[in-house]
Amino acid sequence: MGGPSRAIGLALFLGTLAVFWPLGNAGFVNYDDPGYVYENPHVSAGLTVDGMGWAWTTFHKANFHPLTWLSHMTDVELLGMDPGRHHMVNVLLHALSTLLLFAFLQRSTGAPWPSAFAAALFAIHPLHVESVAWISERKDVLSTLFWLLALHGYLSWARFGGGLRYFGILLLLAAGLASKPVVVTLPCVFLLMDVWPLCRTPWVPRGAGAAGRAESPTRLIVEKLPMFALVATASALTLQAQTVGGAVVGTPTLPMGARIANVAIAYGWYLEKMFWPAGLAVFYPHPYLGSGVPPGVDAWLGPLVMLVALTCLGVWQFVRRPYILIGWLWFLGTLVPMIGLVQVGAQATADRYSYVSLIGPFIVIAWLGAEVAAGGRWRRAVVGAIAVSSLLACIVLTRAQLPYWATAEALAERSVAVTDDNFVMHFNLALALQRKGDLLGARGHYERAIALEPSRGAFHGNLGTVLAALGEPEAAVGAYETAMTLDPDQPGHLNNLAWLLATYPDPGIRDGRRAVRLAGRAVKETEGRDAEALDTLAAGQAEAGNFGAAVRTAEWAARLAREAGEPGVADRIAARGRGYAARRAHREPRVPAP
Repeated sequence: MGGPSRAIGLALFLGTLAVFWPLGNAGFVNYDDPGYVYENPHVSAGLTVDGMGWAWTTFHKANFHPLTWLSHMTDVELLGMDPGRHHMVNVLLHALSTLLLFAFLQRSTGAPWPSAFAAALFAIHPLHVESVAWISERKDVLSTLFWLLALHGYLSWARFGGGLRYFGILLLLAAGLASKPVVVTLPCVFLLMDVWPLCRTPWVPRGAGAAGRAESPTRLIVEKLPMFALVATASALTLQAQTVGGAVVGTPTLPMGARIANVAIAYGWYLEKMFWPAGLAVFYPHPYLGSGVPPGVDAWLGPLVMLVALTCLGVWQFVRRPYILIGWLWFLGTLVPMIGLVQVGAQATADRYSYVSLIGPFIVIAWLGAEVAAGGRWRRAVVGAIAVSSLLACIVLTRAQLPYWATAEALAERSVAVTDDNFVMHFNLALALQRKGDLLGARGHYERAIALEPSRGAFHGNLGTVLAALGEPEAAVGAYETAMTLDPDQPGHLNNLAWLLATYPDPGIRDGRRAVRLAGRAVKETEGRDAEALDTLAAGQAEAGNFGAAVRTAEWAARLAREAGEPGVADRIAARGRGYAARRAHREPRVPAP
């Protein structure tokens, strides 16, 4: 890049950092962050040999993305568990991607100002806050960095050839796939780039970004076969991971007809939010999941007509303005893995799914604006004013989104406020309130989550814990029983009910023998490696009068806790063990009436 382009790139990079700088004071949230970072023992240990082996072999969180795991481990190793620093790594990766996007568009088209505007929209659009502000979405910003590096590699290879350059593209594609499998669409984007701006087909007049000579469509596809082989492998691994993790929703729960109808609705939603990003949330419940009622014609016909009309517009303008069709197909194509034909999870749409996909429409907007601006001084002034106003609006709206990511409570409260029947966020809000000691508030949101989605054992199990803490043991037992019915092998539910039955101060609630049976199942499910389950088993054994076994089990539990680096937990278990040795069962303190 020349002098002006370097200045533009530096401004984009520093501007992106400035807009997202408040995230340095944000914390972890309780939606995915526990499993990805602070409650994941492999990650929280930093970079270890065992952790690196786990990263390359696990399907944890229903995904296969080893480089994402290694990235989180590196953060912990170098930065500790300060969430603000983890956030700033995301911000840095996003700023680098912004710079790379600008550089690619400028290199491939020779048009610095449209390239800068498209990159600026990518940098500060409110829909992209989720990908940057959510520590668990490291996979988004990391995979996109590799995506854009691969685009640069492809541009160099298309212009200059060379086996090493091609091998570099394959490495970057593999790295992107190992960060987030959404990169499966990248070879198709290469094909789009072949048409415009690289002009490697005979369909578009050769412009400033032309690379090499025009090739036949067959040749362009054949040269990408190794890339498609990598994509096929990654897709198979991802499908296996999501199936094993129970994330794939079956057709009985969401029939194929409802999925197909919802495709048009979802595409329309992303376009609407691109132009009017109001009411953004971290989770949007799927309105047709489990309802048995497909979308009505009035819900999908309008978006479908719009999609067809915009596609026809792109085809009609293809010869004069190829960027319209290419940008439009970028948007349509890169959203395919997340559009819901294969439904993963309970969300209808997600802000993060637009992170790469909106680059296509941003290109269309930027190049159309540049064409209009070329029509004269007044047009240039109007387009410039609209562009500046749009960027200022994005900055204001993006800054307004950032405080919601400061705490788990703020994020969940916002989501509950702007969505309907959001059972996931009612649950997460209850978790946050329970953690800060607002048990009555937590109870209300757990009960609301259960009313909306009664089939989730975790909702009932957590309600049981709150009810026990509020001094309602009978209701707590009922909630735990329901949780165990829904999730019979979930050790947490078994353990919590066993602890209540073993230690509650009211003798009418205690049942030592049943506590031993339940805790024994929890120990079996955790393969005897969970100190908490063993601690509960020891309490049950003591309540049942088997103090010798209780002492031995408590010693085992305390040893595991020390080995896990939890000396405080180990000391508390050991103290209870000394009580068992003195033939005293453990009792929780009596709960005062609320």
